[in-house]
Amino acid sequence: GHPDPNPCSSTTTIQYELPSSAGVTIRSYDVVGWNVWGNEKSAEAEGYYSLQWDGLNNYGNQVASGVYLISCSTPEFRAVQKVVLLH
Repeated sequence: GHPDPNPCSSTTTIQYELPSSAGVTIRSYDVVGWNVWGNEKSAEAEGYYSLQWDGLNNYGNQVASGVYLISCSTPEFRAVQKVVLLH
């Protein structure tokens, strides 16, 4: 196989800040509200974090190009950011 000439195009970076130590649940939703991917992290210390999402769903299949909503939630807060995946 040939290497992908643009390996970063289908990976998006999710950034979030924890004001205090907490467990984090990160989920990706497509525009119609389907949960396509999820990642749960046990308690992390306060600070800034970033996480790579490679555009694969929970079954390991590539999701379609388009707009996705990324939800980062802890027991104290929930933040949603919009990302665009391009393949």
